[in-house]
Amino acid sequence: MSDDEKAAAEAPSGGGDPESKWLTFEGPKPGFNYPLKVIYCDEESTDTGTTAKKAQKRGGRGVIKTKKKQEIEQRICVSRAPRGKRKFVTVVTGLTTCGIDLKVASKYFASKFSCGSSVTGEDELVIQGDVKDDLFDVIPEKWPQIDEDNIDDLGDQKR
Repeated sequence: MSDDEKAAAEAPSGGGDPESKWLTFEGPKPGFNYPLKVIYCDEESTDTGTTAKKAQKRGGRGVIKTKKKQEIEQRICVSRAPRGKRKFVTVVTGLTTCGIDLKVASKYFASKFSCGSSVTGEDELVIQGDVKDDLFDVIPEKWPQIDEDNIDDLGDQKR
């Protein structure tokens, strides 16, 4: 047999085209165990043969870790600020560190002292009138978790 005849005998049926060997089925190959186990690219195999999931790649925020709340010192500061020539407002700060809702506190102070009261900042409450001395008794009476020692008097201050 010549070299051309040997090449033709070894080539699979379907012509001498090199791509045709992929299109024909020649049956099971000797030396392989069937069925074959297919390992895909997105799975990582470990020594035990189990697959582990990879980290999430797109979309969503996953599990959001909550931050631990740090112990914030519970200090309430009470000061008096001038509003006009002879009129004053009382400024209370630090109520949110004790877990008190400012809107509820504002309504309570307005009804207790028969005056206007409003929330002006993130942690600031303004009461119309000079009620600074009365607050030292009223706050621990209404909210028992606040000790009278935690209330500081800052005196007269500018706003």
